[in-house]
Amino acid sequence: MVNKSIFSYNLRQLRSQAKMISTDTLVEFSKKLQVLLEKRYEDERKAIQAIIEHNKKVEEYISMLNADGIEPTDLVKRFAGVTPFRKQRKTRAKRAAKYRYMDENNQHKTWTGQGRMPKPIKIAIDQQHRSLDDFLI
Repeated sequence: MVNKSIFSYNLRQLRSQAKMISTDTLVEFSKKLQVLLEKRYEDERKAIQAIIEHNKKVEEYISMLNADGIEPTDLVKRFAGVTPFRKQRKTRAKRAAKYRYMDENNQHKTWTGQGRMPKPIKIAIDQQHRSLDDFLI
């Protein structure tokens, strides 16, 4: 986490803060900061070089495709909508209803036996001492 208060100083504030720190400490801080800057510049140079190499390879492949009479857009059309490395979701068949009951509006309803037990069945089992088998289809 970056301490934003350090970076919110302007030059005048840094000068006043630097007066409270010894010169040796400031020199040491400057050297360490220079090492960090050089590392950052090197990382940025490597990232730019990787992008340049990638673009060169892409251009090389495009020229190879064109030499064989294949347009790059043909590849795009061929693979449009295809998402590589993605597992296809398996959809299972809808479960058949096992139980039939009447709801509060006297309408016949069914239940597969999965999930929360419907309220009318629960009430019948708890209060009327009925069995779940009484509702089997």
